Amino acid sequence: MSDPEDMITLMQMILVQGFRTNADEPGVEKLSVWPPNPAYLESKYTPLPPLNTESIRPFAVAYVKGWRRSLAMLICCEGVRVLGIDLEDLTEAFKGSLKAVYANVGRFSTTREAVYASRGITMAHVATRRAPNCFNFLRQMEVLTKAGDAGSNFKATAVARAFNIGRAESTAVSHLIERISKPVVAELKEASRCRGMRQWLTHEVIAKEAFNTSWSSGTGAFAAWSVELTNDADDCLVKMFIERLKKDWDRLPPGLKKPWVFKDALQVHASCGGFITILETLRKNIPKADYDTAVTTLQEQFSLGYLDPDIVAFLENGVPPVQLAEVNFVRNIVTSVEQRKQNEMHEKERELAERVAAATVEQIRHKFNQDVDTLKARTQCRDELALEAAKDAKYLAQRQSNLSVFVMASLDCCVWPSNSAYLENCLQTFRSILAMSSQNAGHLQLPLAQQQTANTAVLKHRNRLQYFMLEAKLDPTMEVALIFDRSNVTTEKDKRKSTHPCHFVTAEAHTSNAWRSSAVPESGTIGPCPLIRCTDMFGYDPDCRPGPAARTEQFLGVPAHLQIVQNYLRGMAFGDKDVVVWVDILPNRYCEFGRAVLGRLLDSNAGRPPVFYYGCLRDDQKDVKEALEDLVYNFWDQSDAAPPKSRPVETVADPDLVLLSWSNGQPAFPEQLLSKFSEGSAGHKSIHDMQKELLTMFPNAQVQGSPGTGRGGNPRATGRPDYTIDGGGRPLDFTRALDKTITPKSSFSAERKVYVAAAKGKPSLVLDTNYALWVGNETDEETTFAPSEIAGFNLGTFEEKVVSGMGEKELSGIPFRFPSDLCLVCYEKKLMSLADFAHQICTVHGVADFELACHQISQKMYPVTRLQQVLSG
Repeated sequence: MSDPEDMITLMQMILVQGFRTNADEPGVEKLSVWPPNPAYLESKYTPLPPLNTESIRPFAVAYVKGWRRSLAMLICCEGVRVLGIDLEDLTEAFKGSLKAVYANVGRFSTTREAVYASRGITMAHVATRRAPNCFNFLRQMEVLTKAGDAGSNFKATAVARAFNIGRAESTAVSHLIERISKPVVAELKEASRCRGMRQWLTHEVIAKEAFNTSWSSGTGAFAAWSVELTNDADDCLVKMFIERLKKDWDRLPPGLKKPWVFKDALQVHASCGGFITILETLRKNIPKADYDTAVTTLQEQFSLGYLDPDIVAFLENGVPPVQLAEVNFVRNIVTSVEQRKQNEMHEKERELAERVAAATVEQIRHKFNQDVDTLKARTQCRDELALEAAKDAKYLAQRQSNLSVFVMASLDCCVWPSNSAYLENCLQTFRSILAMSSQNAGHLQLPLAQQQTANTAVLKHRNRLQYFMLEAKLDPTMEVALIFDRSNVTTEKDKRKSTHPCHFVTAEAHTSNAWRSSAVPESGTIGPCPLIRCTDMFGYDPDCRPGPAARTEQFLGVPAHLQIVQNYLRGMAFGDKDVVVWVDILPNRYCEFGRAVLGRLLDSNAGRPPVFYYGCLRDDQKDVKEALEDLVYNFWDQSDAAPPKSRPVETVADPDLVLLSWSNGQPAFPEQLLSKFSEGSAGHKSIHDMQKELLTMFPNAQVQGSPGTGRGGNPRATGRPDYTIDGGGRPLDFTRALDKTITPKSSFSAERKVYVAAAKGKPSLVLDTNYALWVGNETDEETTFAPSEIAGFNLGTFEEKVVSGMGEKELSGIPFRFPSDLCLVCYEKKLMSLADFAHQICTVHGVADFELACHQISQKMYPVTRLQQVLSG
């Protein structure tokens, strides 16, 4: 084997100086030849016939000594022939040297003698003579083996002794013969032949077993990966290792090329083993198509050395098995594949869920249609429904007729309310009730002094009540003293007084009042009333005792309130059908007037007349509201004097339903069906449409699972509003979606009459001169507003104006008047038409007749609303 650079230099010297073989000339080495030996040949040799009787037969000369010179000469001669070079262009030295070639004919008895004769080197010219490399010795060992003269000892020491070479060369030859596979030896030999052993690879790399089968680079920092970095019998790792050595060496500029040493080759080998291990793990964890796509790019990047730092860092910091998430250059691949697989799985689950949802909806729709057909067959016609509704309303009206009602309105101002608007509202209600009838009167308890209220404040509050009664044209002159019985007071610490000032109040508009015959205005006193102890007060907690205001508010107790009611009833001449209604406009926290009235109502020995209680409870009194209402209705419904709660009709058995159910005699839609489908899905919309369809066809139908409004229990009347009369007009459908024209803020030019700036969660409002309402978003971003009121009470100002008559004079204000029962009102925070409101209070609450009035407005007073313009322009 000859290095390419040496062969080129030798050919140049032959073409210039000639093929020098005469040993008599200084510095010239004579050739040594002998007949071809089959041990040197790759295939069977057949001698050719001689050209003439005096010539040697072609291919009958084998060069033993000086074969490089001879090969260079033969290449030059072949080049002259193939390239068609004119002989005149050749040097005389070259042409003359070919006329006579000097050579010694070797006389070797064995192939071993020929091999040993050619193993020595004469340094005739330093430019072309190099020391033999391991592949030269390997060739000689192959020849000896073929000839049967090699023996069986190929250990390094034997090779070194046979060829008289150093330890690295002899160990490399030994490994090439015994430890390295034949395909790998062939690749190394070809790579060394093309690049030159001296410039490309040191003997150290081969001698230290880098190409040996079962050798591993997993040492030192790579010790954890010794198995993965081992050369297997398939030579996959070794071949990739050789390929990387060649490509890395070939990419370097000529001035930077240097032969590979073991230290550098070790890093490359570890990178190759790590890359193969990572690729194998990647192949097992991602689909084949993704692997085939990714592996081409990864192999190209690896061959250029781009991935070596990541692989080395991974091997140094990690341990088997391979965690792909820790490898930088495959992390994104694995993540993208997993994300795609997850998306595909979700897509399959979505498609499956859609198919299941569609089948479920179809099944529910089938059952729903069956129930609707059953209900339609049972439902009466419109005329029959109207007749039943009229009978129900007539029955309720007759049930409540022939009653003479006496009303006593009470204001408990013992503890002055902190909300002035609330107090003003109570006072106006008090005035309105007293002005309604001469059978209505009022009981006013004046503020009391306590530790949290100064005496000056108490005096100011009492004066405020006096001024109010004078302005409202109420008679404040009837003072009443509430006298207490202190016989059960056992401690001197009780500083409560023996009397408490009150007022019996009537309206000056009525010249006489039925309540003036009562014992209270006759005597000017009430009592003696028992005082309760602090421990008997509602909500008493020994660990958190009530404060001064709470004790003052309850200092009377339920027994004292019952005594007040009894004193007002004493002396009155009530008829057999008369009833008394106690209206508690400003109740105390625990509604003790209500508890006293209900206690009397439930007492079978209380005697006549029956006293009913109506309390204007606050939001913080919801705990007593339901209890008081239930007691009132249960008492009346269970009374012997009360007819049946509903008009007796023949009972009709409810038919069996498949999907729907019955609730209080009405079909009910199971709301839990909506939970089977996610919000916004097609199935959820289909179920919601079925629910709306049922409520459209049967307005009295209910939705099971949703919180109800108003009083529970069985309905007291049947029927529904009939919108087919009066021209077929229907209430405004406020649930419909509006798609109005959108005008950019910069193009809005309507003349503003009223402007309300946007608040948190609410849009801005503009009322133009044509009374058109504009809803605006004045921000630079798209905004979504939740369903809520955008205008209403407390958003403007209110004043009262006297309207002397009807007609044009009303143009000075805006009269608050309903043109028809299709107008919308808000009841229990639910928007409905006035007709629906009348239907609900009749069927649910049993009220057959009602009047619509503003409790702040007296007779001949019409409210006028005036919006306050927040920003002008």
